Amino acid sequence: MKIIFSGLQSDRWRMAVSEEHERGRAVAWLEAKELLALSNPEEVPSDACVVWLFCSPIDAAMAVGVDSSASVEAALVSWLEQNRSALNLKRQLGPRLSFANGSVVTVGALCHMLEHGVRQETEAEPERGNDADLRAVLLQLLGQCDARYAEVYDALNAASRFGGSVVWNAIDSIPGWNQLIDVIDAVRLAGRGMRLTDKEEAEVLLSQLHLAQEELQQYALHLKDVEREGAARVDELEAMARAVATQRGQLESIGREKRLLLAQLQKVQTELENNFSCLREVEREKAESARSLGEERQQASILRLQLEEAAGELQHLASREPDLSLVATRKLFSVIGLRFLRKLVPGPIMRHRAGITARRELDRTLVQIRNSGWFDANWYLASYRDVKEAGVDPVEHYHVHGWREGRNPGPGFDSAYYLDANPDVQRIGEDPLLHFIRHGANEGRKPAPSSE
Repeated sequence: MKIIFSGLQSDRWRMAVSEEHERGRAVAWLEAKELLALSNPEEVPSDACVVWLFCSPIDAAMAVGVDSSASVEAALVSWLEQNRSALNLKRQLGPRLSFANGSVVTVGALCHMLEHGVRQETEAEPERGNDADLRAVLLQLLGQCDARYAEVYDALNAASRFGGSVVWNAIDSIPGWNQLIDVIDAVRLAGRGMRLTDKEEAEVLLSQLHLAQEELQQYALHLKDVEREGAARVDELEAMARAVATQRGQLESIGREKRLLLAQLQKVQTELENNFSCLREVEREKAESARSLGEERQQASILRLQLEEAAGELQHLASREPDLSLVATRKLFSVIGLRFLRKLVPGPIMRHRAGITARRELDRTLVQIRNSGWFDANWYLASYRDVKEAGVDPVEHYHVHGWREGRNPGPGFDSAYYLDANPDVQRIGEDPLLHFIRHGANEGRKPAPSSE
């Protein structure tokens, strides 16, 4: 850690800092004017600690000599202004700026305390002797003449981390007070001579007011910067909130799509399982048909042999009884032909051909219903969502199941009404719309109650 010292009595303390630097410590001296002229706290290194060394106003005045009242007055004014500026600088640097009474603590002791983090808890004993007592008296008198010195000196001691001075109120403990009456009077007269005139005091106050206004303006600018940064941060947070809401909506949409796809996948999987079962059933029936076909072929071969034998027998009978050949031949052929047809054609093939015929008839019927103009497919799917979700042909669904379930093919035809109004159609169990298309319309039957 680097320690930067600064203060008013630069000669004495500069030499002490130089000695500590020669001992290998990371210390440096910065002139008071340079430190107080800092406008940006960032100009001070972040790893540095700044220590402002101060003394009492009497020590500052005596350091320049008491030969001239003007020099004493200038020293006191400089002490007041610069220590006030140092206290104001504390607002900018914060804990990085410390105060120490150079008359109480040495530079070496300060370096040791800062390096090891030790705080001086006890105050130094004030110097005793005629010189110390005289300084205490002068300090007390100066405070009575101008309270600003007492206020600044008390503030410096209060801000000091390393102990303060106990000599400000030491006038009551001075021994031989009666012998110092003449000295007190002399100092009081000198103190009156050092007081500022009203005009000069007004100028000082005006300059201090200007400094305070400048500080307020800087603070106001700083507040505006903070407000702008806060507003930008709020906008950024709002944008982030909107982005999060958008992403959340997208995730929810993706979740819904995922659930829908999963449901569709399960449906497809179920259909595949059903198709696989149907395929296995078809393969089993195909195998049975092949086995039956082999058996039927074997029976056909046997029948062929029997037919050849019967033909030979017919020829033999024809040669023996010519008058009866026609009757015998017909009878024989009817018996043999019936047996041959039953044995030759397999049952699955006959059922398969019957199914193909029935499907062709159903397709012709569906085309007739679809082209009649009485069936509204869009209306049927919109009215019966289960049919739409099943994905089946609406015309076929109505013809096979719909009219039995009380469903209507369109807004212009009422299935239940047509069956109730025509018991003959209900009795034969025929599709009411198909009956109306083929017969009912020509017979003058009504498709719905509103058409009566």
